[in-house]
Amino acid sequence: MNPGWWDPATPAEVARLLNHRRWWRHTAPFPHVRAVNVFRPDVYTALEEAFLSWLAETGGGTALAHHDLAGATLTESFEGPLRLFASAGWRRLVARATGADVSQYVNVGLHHHRPWGDPGFPHNDLNPGWFAEDGTREVVLADPDVAYTTGRSTNGTARPVEQVRAVALLFYLANPVWQPEHGGCTGLYRSDRDDPSAPLDVVPPHNNSLLAFECTPWSFHGFVSGGPVPRNSLVQWFHRSPEQVRERWGDGVVTGYGGGAG
Repeated sequence: MNPGWWDPATPAEVARLLNHRRWWRHTAPFPHVRAVNVFRPDVYTALEEAFLSWLAETGGGTALAHHDLAGATLTESFEGPLRLFASAGWRRLVARATGADVSQYVNVGLHHHRPWGDPGFPHNDLNPGWFAEDGTREVVLADPDVAYTTGRSTNGTARPVEQVRAVALLFYLANPVWQPEHGGCTGLYRSDRDDPSAPLDVVPPHNNSLLAFECTPWSFHGFVSGGPVPRNSLVQWFHRSPEQVRERWGDGVVTGYGGGAG
C-alpha cells in the first residue's frame, strides 16, 4: 500500500480499501448498520497492528468514567493507519450508509475492555460534545485544549463549539477469534430501563466488523458483559448541531454526557 493510504478524500477512495460493499441495514430494535470482513486483509492487518502498538505502549490508555474500560481519544497529533477513521472519505461513507446529516466534527476513541469487565448500561449516545471551532477542514478531531465533555477551554484562545452526537460507530479489532463464551458483545435494547444482561439483540465483536447507527432518542445500546478475554474496539461519533436536534425531536432529548461505551 502507498504511504498515506489511510487518508482517503472520497468514498470512492475508501471503496478501494474495502473487502466488499455488503453492509446490512437492520430495523430492530432501532435502525442500524452491520458489516463483517469490512476491510481488505492487508488493510485490516495494518489497523490491527497499529491498535496493538498503541495498546502495548499505553496498556489501554486511561480509565473512562462510568465505564469499566480504558481508552484514549485521537487528536490531530495522532498519526498512522487508524487515522483512516478520521478521513474525509470515511466520514462521507458513514454518513451515506446511515442516512444521517453530519458536521465536520468527529470524535474517535480507542477502547480496551479487560477480561471479566463489568456490564455497561443501555444508553442512546444522544449526548453533547465540544470541539475547538474550525470551519476550514472537513474533519475536525477532538482538541486537547477543549474538554469534550464540558466545553472548557484550557488555553484561553480555542473557541469551543457545542455539537451533539449524530452517528455512533464501533469497529471491532485486535481480539481473539470470537467464541460465545468470550462475551464482550454490544447489546441492543428498546429502553434505558432494560436489563443490561437481556438485550433484544447482540452484536458479537468479530474482528474486522462494525456496527453503526444514527443517535436518536431510541438508539439504546451497551456493553453486555465481559468474559475470559479482553475486548478491543475503535469507537467514533459523528456530530450535528444542537439546532438540528431540536428541529427534529424538540427540546429536552439531549442527555448529559454518558461516555458511550458499547
